[in-house]
Amino acid sequence: MFYLELEYKIADEARQSKQNFCFVGLVTPKAFLWQADNLRLFHTTLKCRDIMENLLKVPSADGMELRLEIAELGSRSYAFILDWHFRLLLSLAWLFGAWVLMTGAGEQTLRATTLDASDHWGTYLFFLPATLLYVFYHPVLEVIMRGRTPGKRMAGIRLVTDDGQTPGIAAIIIRNLFRLVDSLPAFYVVGCVACIATRKQIRVGDMAAGTLLVYEEKARDDALDRARTLVSGTELAPSDQALLLDIIDRWKTLERDARTTIATRFLARIGREVPAVDGPNQLDRLLHEQLKQIAGVAA
Repeated sequence: MFYLELEYKIADEARQSKQNFCFVGLVTPKAFLWQADNLRLFHTTLKCRDIMENLLKVPSADGMELRLEIAELGSRSYAFILDWHFRLLLSLAWLFGAWVLMTGAGEQTLRATTLDASDHWGTYLFFLPATLLYVFYHPVLEVIMRGRTPGKRMAGIRLVTDDGQTPGIAAIIIRNLFRLVDSLPAFYVVGCVACIATRKQIRVGDMAAGTLLVYEEKARDDALDRARTLVSGTELAPSDQALLLDIIDRWKTLERDARTTIATRFLARIGREVPAVDGPNQLDRLLHEQLKQIAGVAA
């Protein structure tokens, strides 16, 4: 027997509040383990409840929901700091390269042109590309990388719309224009306050563009894109859509004979013709390509 002091929180459902209790007493190891298990279960319940409240729910092709966990302020800040360093380094790299060219080109060429007060083209050539690299880093990369930047990718987050899709060019431009507001009065104070005050933890630019940041999971992202393609480009029933995605995802894990049989039966079920070939390997390849074509997945 030994003395233990346990401090834990108990949820009072009747009063809908939390109270702190401190238990000091003489307990046996068995009693301590029982209380520790209850404490662990309670904290796990709280954690699960908090996670459930921090999810973006997106309807999928089979009538169920895809749940994307919303990125918190810490992850957003980490990604922003990484991207800030990347774009600063790119701008400084250009300035350094231009400086090397000017100092090594002689007075009659680029250096003379830059320092000539009557001709500002050299100055523009020196500073303008660096400024463009710094300003357009986020919008250009978010369009090219489909809601991602190097910093976001390293932080494991990506930009999506309110319905879980990849944002368009207009939404990305609006979001980045509002950085001018979010950065006020300095160090993104307005943006940080907005993230803390909103349930989806979004800044003013996200409110204007209808976007938010979520934690990225490649498999979930691919499934979301395929589901969206199916919904917009096929007349398959939701159950058939879900079955098709499942067959494609599990294709490589199934044996050849099993997956060709499943694919053949599925094509017959939806009224599609089965490729007429002789060799089993060729049939396997053609069936896989046909299924991916129906689902709108690149072969």
